[in-house]
Amino acid sequence: MMRLAALSLIVIAATLGACGKRSGVFADRSVAIAVPAASAEAAPRYVGLWAPTASQCDDPWVIKARSLKAAGSDCDFDKVDTDSAGYTVAAVCHAPGGLNPVRFSIVTPNQQQVSILTISGGPFHDAVPLQRCPA
Repeated sequence: MMRLAALSLIVIAATLGACGKRSGVFADRSVAIAVPAASAEAAPRYVGLWAPTASQCDDPWVIKARSLKAAGSDCDFDKVDTDSAGYTVAAVCHAPGGLNPVRFSIVTPNQQQVSILTISGGPFHDAVPLQRCPA
């Protein structure tokens, strides 16, 4: 019985020792692993400078991928979900009384380059239509 146990340990040790060795028909061939090139994720369509009218583009709303800064509103986005109408945003807005968690929507036309959008909910009591300002 002792011999069988010793023989088993020798076989296991020999098998494990051979794990790092390359042998066989394909041992000397390297295999190229195809990895897709890293692509920069496109910025959301709402990113840019916006104003209710073209004449107000001198003091635009600045909407970035993770924030919104406008007269009276300064919000940092926690989560942005896309939906059929555009985007739903969970954010924290800075208010005179402190931080205020909010949820609002950014409605965009289904186009690659958006020139108009509407923001509603959260700190915006009424829907706010905006147009893109020239950069």
